[in-house]
Amino acid sequence: MSATRPAAREVKHATSLLLLRADSTSEELREIVGVATTPAVDSFSDILESMGAVYETPLPLLWQHRREEPIGSVLSAEPTREGIRFRARVARIDTPGSLRDRCNEAWEAIKSQLVRAVSVGFVPLETVPREKGGKVYRRWRWVELSVVTIGANTDAKILGARHMGEAEQLVERMLAEDRALRSLTRRAPARIVKL
Repeated sequence: MSATRPAAREVKHATSLLLLRADSTSEELREIVGVATTPAVDSFSDILESMGAVYETPLPLLWQHRREEPIGSVLSAEPTREGIRFRARVARIDTPGSLRDRCNEAWEAIKSQLVRAVSVGFVPLETVPREKGGKVYRRWRWVELSVVTIGANTDAKILGARHMGEAEQLVERMLAEDRALRSLTRRAPARIVKL
């Protein structure tokens, strides 16, 4: 089989199911974690090879694949042969308007499990045809992750959603600042001990 290279502007979508659980009651941090995609055959008869993803975080987190409707960011992603785990945050907007309304609507839909799927928006870089129809995407540029109503890859699931309180946010900010300072001074990483 020889690899083909589709047009650079062709954006594909591969979707996954979200499962959600709330870890606390604070509404300060709207974080979701889960699996963005797996190498399972999706409803389009395609396979996205997880280790073939080319990306940089943060990635846009969109509402229903509408690029003019961002709702947050994918903060981290870890590809393995079994799939790509991700951590994303739905933005909390204080200024009244359509952006705040959209982010709040998305968060409420996720929390209530009315919307349980995610979909990877990508540009194919290297594909081969599947014997039973569809394609195998061996290399692909990951351009966005969307929260969507209906997903194609039912093996990928959100593992949780959480809200972080003020104390947890303060610790997270302090740790991030510490990591940034340590990377500038190139010292050994700090050890964190739970008390």
